[in-house]
Amino acid sequence: MYRRIREDLPTRKTFFDDIPALTRYMGFDNWEVMLAYMARGLELEFPDTS
Repeated sequence: MYRRIREDLPTRKTFFDDIPALTRYMGFDNWEVMLAYMARGLELEFPDTS
C-alpha cells in the first residue's frame, strides 16, 4: 500500500511531510490504518486481499 500511495504523490518528501500533519490532528491505531486513510483520501483502489 505504501508503494501505491507513493506512486500517486509527486515526491517521497510529500509523503513524509504529510505524516506529521495527519498525526497532529488524528490518531491512528497503526501504520496500516494510516496508509488506508491516505489511500481513501487519494481515492486509490486496492484489490481485496482478505
